[in-house]
Amino acid sequence: MSNRIARGLGLIVGVVAAVLGSALPSTRAADDDHRPRLKLVLQETVAEAAADRWTAVAAGAIAERNKDDTRSADYTWTAPPAEIDEDGFTMTLRTEARAGDKPFSGGARVTGTDFKFDPELPLAELELEAGQSDATTLDVHVAPRWGIGEGDIVDLNVGVQWGPSVHYRYRATYVAPEIASDDEDSLTAELDCPGSIAISRLPSLSCHINLAGWKRGTGDPVEIVLPDATDAFGNHINGIQISGAGSQDVSDMGEPYSWGLMIFACPGLQGPGANCAGHATVPGPTTTPIIVRQKGRKDVALLLDLDAEGEQVAGPDPKPEGPMAPVGQIEAKLDCPATISIAAMPGVSCNIVVTNWRHDTTDPVFVLLPGAVDSFGNHANGLQVKTEEEERVFGWEAPHLWGISIYACPADGGENCFNRAAKPGPATVDIILRQNGMTDAKLALTLDAIAPPPPTPPPVQ
Repeated sequence: MSNRIARGLGLIVGVVAAVLGSALPSTRAADDDHRPRLKLVLQETVAEAAADRWTAVAAGAIAERNKDDTRSADYTWTAPPAEIDEDGFTMTLRTEARAGDKPFSGGARVTGTDFKFDPELPLAELELEAGQSDATTLDVHVAPRWGIGEGDIVDLNVGVQWGPSVHYRYRATYVAPEIASDDEDSLTAELDCPGSIAISRLPSLSCHINLAGWKRGTGDPVEIVLPDATDAFGNHINGIQISGAGSQDVSDMGEPYSWGLMIFACPGLQGPGANCAGHATVPGPTTTPIIVRQKGRKDVALLLDLDAEGEQVAGPDPKPEGPMAPVGQIEAKLDCPATISIAAMPGVSCNIVVTNWRHDTTDPVFVLLPGAVDSFGNHANGLQVKTEEEERVFGWEAPHLWGISIYACPADGGENCFNRAAKPGPATVDIILRQNGMTDAKLALTLDAIAPPPPTPPPVQ
C-alpha cells in the first residue's frame, strides 16, 4: 500500500501551515489506549441435522459411518471461546478416518466471511487409499476481520469439508476505554489510497480515511474538510477533484470507521471529469490537504500525495476505458460443503476461492447468478444464493476468498422464497465470475439437498 499516513508535525507546518494559517497536528496510527476494541460474544450454537451417513452432528464433533461400518471418519475440534477479541484465538481441527474398500478424501474445516484464518484455507485434510487408516490435526488461528459493525451477528462455521457444520453465532460489540473529556488528542486518521492516479481515468480512484477516537454521545459531527477546494465539487488548483467531503453524525459511525472518498484527476476538458471548472492536472507529483475535524478534538491534517500519470488532455473529449479483449483467464474454484439441509437456518456459508484476476486496475470483479429469477438470488430449484455482486480488486491477495451463503427454501415457505421450494436430492446453481479484460470463470455449485426431519409429535398427556 503506497498511501501515506500524513507526515509529522514539522513537515505539515512547513508544507500546509502557509495555506491553512496555523500549524496542524499530524495524523498518527490509531492509539490502542483510546480506540474501542471489538469483542464478539457468543449468542447461540446451532448444529445442522444429522442424516444418512452423518450419524452425529454436535458442537465439537461430527461422525461419519457407512451402513456396514466398514468406512468411518470422525471430525473433531476444540470449542471456540464464548468471547473473541481482536487478537482472535487458536483452535485445533482433527480428522481421523478409516477408508474401507474405497479411497477417502475429506477433512474438518472452519469458515466464516467475517473472519480471517491462518492458514488462509483452514482444512485438516486426509487423502487415503482403500484400506488405509490415519489421523491428522491442524492448528488454526481465527480472528475477526476489520469492519464488523456494532450489533452485527457473525457466523463461525466449523464442520466437514463436504458435509454438515456447526454454526457458532456471535454478536459484535465495541468496548470503549475510558477517555478523559479533555483528551483532545484522541482523534486519529489515516489515509488509505494508492500512490498514483491516471489523468482523466474513469471510474474515479477509490480511497478511504480510517478514523478512530472521536467523541461519542454527542451531537457534534465528524467533518472532512477540503481547505484548498475552490468550489463545492471538490476541485483544486492542481486539478485534483475530491468527492465525499462533508459531515457525519457520530451515532451512525462504528469504530473504526472507514470514510470513502473518490478522487479524479481532471483532464482540463469537459467530458470525463464534468464540473472540473477548467482545472487541469499536470503530470507529476500532486499534494492536496485534507482536514479531519470534530468540536472538542484537535484537527487532524492529512496530505494526499498522488503521482499524476499520463498526459494533460488537449484534444477531443477523452472517453473512459471501455471493454477490452481478454488478456487472461479468471481462475476460481468453490470451497463449499456437499450437502444442505432444507429449511435449516441460516443455511450454508462457503467461499469462492479466486486465484487469478487482472491486477492493477479499477475494473472490479463481478459475480453473476445467471439462473437467479429475482434480486433475492432465488433459483427455480429452490436454492437461494446471496453474495456481493462486485468487489474492487485493490488490496486483494491470492487466494482471495469471496463469501457466499445458500439457503434451501422449504415447501411451507421461507424468507423471501416466494413459493419456491427445494426438493431432496442434488441441486445445481451456475455462478460466473467476470472482469473486463479477462475470460469468464464458470462454476457449478452442486449441493445434495437433505429433507428436514419430521416434526416431533407433542408428548402424550
